[in-house]
Amino acid sequence: MQKLFLLFLALTISCNSSVSSSATKQEPVAELPKPTATPQIPEPSPLPTRKAQTKFSFNSHVGAAEMTSETEMCLVIPNDNLAEGDKVAAIFADYPKAQSLINAVVEKKLVKCGRKNHDVLSEVFYYSLKVVDGSYDFESEYQELNPVAIAFVGNPQPVNLKSGVASADLNSDGKVEYFRACTSNEGVHLTVWTGQPLKSKRQWHWYIDLSFDTVPSCKKKDYEA
Repeated sequence: MQKLFLLFLALTISCNSSVSSSATKQEPVAELPKPTATPQIPEPSPLPTRKAQTKFSFNSHVGAAEMTSETEMCLVIPNDNLAEGDKVAAIFADYPKAQSLINAVVEKKLVKCGRKNHDVLSEVFYYSLKVVDGSYDFESEYQELNPVAIAFVGNPQPVNLKSGVASADLNSDGKVEYFRACTSNEGVHLTVWTGQPLKSKRQWHWYIDLSFDTVPSCKKKDYEA
């Protein structure tokens, strides 16, 4: 009996020891994942800035235009930098008819267009224009008889057409420009004046050789330097 008691006591102590050892034994702590770096959000690309508008110049922003069909025109101008969609105003200023206005936009650059010989000092460039509004009688069979318009680009001021006379402040100096066209023996002179034509300062002059006889209507002030 005493032996049984001692055996039971030994077993009890052994079990308690195992439980205590299990209780005190610590499980290894799982390693926490290392924090990942916060992704850098790229800064938005800046919007393209609008190209500054070039200051108006009579030397590069004024040229001549003629109808090539009922809806298209040819522009000749000493400006190599016109882009598709640029607005163009064309004024048919032939005297004594009432003046008329056509608004158009640049379609594309051309090697050459029109049938007129432009006698100007500067190098000229050619563009096709699409008519937006306005119209002018177009002679398809005898195109060389079609009149030539004074055309300009880069003017933020609207053209005023009143009682058959067109005017506009082209260079935004507060002074209004007027337009005139007249004929010599074989050509046409186009002019722009700050104020009344022939009585004010002539700002621009362009001559086109038509290569056929015309009835002269010009005055010396139309073409003399």
